[in-house]
Amino acid sequence: MFHRDSEPLVPEVDVHPKPSRNPNTWIKLSELLSALVKARAIPAEVEEEIRATCKETRGDIRATLRDKCGLQLRKRDASPNKSSPITIRVEIQPGCPRAYEDVKVKESDKYIVELLAAHRNDLQKIADGGPGMINLYEKFTSLQWTKLISDLPAPNSSDINPSSINAITAWATALLARLDETAERITREILWVEKNYLGAYFCRQPARIELYWAVIGLIAKLNGWKIRDLAAKVLTHEWAHAYTQLGVDIDGDDWAVGNFEKAERSVKEGLAQYYTHQTLKFLQERNDWLYGGAFRVYRKLSPLQPSEYRVHHVWLGDKSETVRRAMLELRWHNETTLGDFNRRLSNARRSRTKPEPDTAQLHRPVRHAT
Repeated sequence: MFHRDSEPLVPEVDVHPKPSRNPNTWIKLSELLSALVKARAIPAEVEEEIRATCKETRGDIRATLRDKCGLQLRKRDASPNKSSPITIRVEIQPGCPRAYEDVKVKESDKYIVELLAAHRNDLQKIADGGPGMINLYEKFTSLQWTKLISDLPAPNSSDINPSSINAITAWATALLARLDETAERITREILWVEKNYLGAYFCRQPARIELYWAVIGLIAKLNGWKIRDLAAKVLTHEWAHAYTQLGVDIDGDDWAVGNFEKAERSVKEGLAQYYTHQTLKFLQERNDWLYGGAFRVYRKLSPLQPSEYRVHHVWLGDKSETVRRAMLELRWHNETTLGDFNRRLSNARRSRTKPEPDTAQLHRPVRHAT
């Protein structure tokens, strides 16, 4: 998401405080994060994994965004017809920003996350393996099989039988359902904060991107996603903000900082989400092993996010050049509302039915190395 300023917030809390007798007791999200990090339910290695992901995916993400937006992260030099690259720092921050200071979750959620999230894969295997185990049990205890493998220990029918297997499977399924319910609730509470903070783009110079590793670690662990996949999705979204704002067109114009800051959230987040979709979809088609997970996480996360992060869904049926033209015209005319963008988009759709060689030439991106 885009924001102007933030400060990480990680208070000191007891790693294993005495649980309250009241199941409806609430604690701050920052306290939950701090406790989970200290208890290694969110291991500190998450930070290095996110840092490695940023380094590994940076080139692919930027090259694809540059191609999809047709914009360059460059600035004009004093010399005529010359430009130089714009540097944008990517910082991995601990804890969570102060925007989350007032966000609270149930105290019981801490213990559900700490106990169950670390064992999600084990629980899933038990839940999925029940029917197969019953099938194995029935084959193992048949006369035909016991004669052939009589040296293997036979199951004790009083301890292991279809009923006991079904009971264990049902237990694991119930725990997974409780974890899924908790995961969706906490994820929504985090994503529906006015300023969504898995990461942030700061447009004031020097521009920078921040990723919040503890929050990313929490959301990934809750939902059973790989850290790398969620980090790549968040990084793509923040780079998309950078390209749509600082990226220059063929005339060397960007989206002026003041106008970008005044633009409605639905415009900024909608464009960032649109180009996140286009970028990760393209990368997934090229290399599913590296980027398929990130694209799938993007699609799973989208329904949990506020409406401003979903307005782009209706734009996905348009040609990419149509969306790009609407974005450029919005920037050129210093417009700021979603209504302005949709009007520009409608005009761009209509104009595609007419041959416009001059406009096509105008929008052809200049290919600079970045």
